[in-house]
Amino acid sequence: MIKFVIYVAMALTSNFAFSKTVCDQRTTSELETCAHENFDSSNSNLNRVYNNAIKHLDASDRLDLLLAQRAWIKYKEKYCRAAYDATSLGEEAAVDMWSCLDAVTES
Repeated sequence: MIKFVIYVAMALTSNFAFSKTVCDQRTTSELETCAHENFDSSNSNLNRVYNNAIKHLDASDRLDLLLAQRAWIKYKEKYCRAAYDATSLGEEAAVDMWSCLDAVTES
């Protein structure tokens, strides 16, 4: 299991290092689109690594990983919903939410 954790950590680090776009657009709509695209990229990379890694696990470890993944997704969504709610009256609430989802997905 230790080898698996090291493998996943290395794969995630190498995949995410070059996947970012700097969001320096001028309008809120453009910033939101950029932040959303960054999240989509991070999420796709994470899913690719996850799907590759899960193939190498036995049934028990696969179930443990699946349960951990579900808990992490709930945490990520709740945590980033709080970022959205904190600015929900402002125009940049969606930018904050997508940026949060991207940051948590990468971490």
